[in-house]
Amino acid sequence: MRTATGVAPLIDASIGAKPAPTIEEVEQFVGQTVPFGFAVTLAEPYYIKRAAEILHPAGRKVCTVLSYPLAGMTRESKLFQIERALCDGADELDVSMNLSAFLSGREEETRDEMAECFALVKGRGRLMKMIYFADCLSQEQQKRAASMAIGLGIPFLKTNPGFGAVTTIEQVSLIKEAFGGRIKVMASGGIRTAAQVERMLDAGADRIATSCALGIMAEYGACGEVSQ
Repeated sequence: MRTATGVAPLIDASIGAKPAPTIEEVEQFVGQTVPFGFAVTLAEPYYIKRAAEILHPAGRKVCTVLSYPLAGMTRESKLFQIERALCDGADELDVSMNLSAFLSGREEETRDEMAECFALVKGRGRLMKMIYFADCLSQEQQKRAASMAIGLGIPFLKTNPGFGAVTTIEQVSLIKEAFGGRIKVMASGGIRTAAQVERMLDAGADRIATSCALGIMAEYGACGEVSQ
């Protein structure tokens, strides 16, 4: 089994326990994540500024999710939201591809939108992950989505948005076996225990998104200050 020191930098930690948490609840959670050295702490767009005020002085990063969780936002709205998130201090952005367009056979439209989003994020020196909704796609569609991201230079795929979508070992291994190190994969959705984290990492996941980060660290025996 891996150690807390080895796993914490691979985790995107989100509050996730309830819809519409209060500012006080977000502040408390964000503060609790600081000692562990997670890859990022995830905050919804409304909370980016406050999360950044807590995380950045401690040398930690904040991530946010855009066009989430249903990916039905228009291109113009998505680009505006990305710009605002960047200005508010987001270090990483998890951006949903247009699932409806993709499933409707409008892959060129989906690609063009993702290209604009990625250019905006990359141009500001930040990291973007593309949420591709693996749970809603056939294996062939999953590979086409991954190939699209690779073609655009997007460095990271995020399997699912959560919200009932559960990432499987097969979804992770499908992409890693097909594309190897050409793109990184973050497993997201239904990962709540250290044992599940271990299985996803063994399957090739490069990152884990979870709303149970603090509990998972406790399973590894960590009480904070696990980062190097």
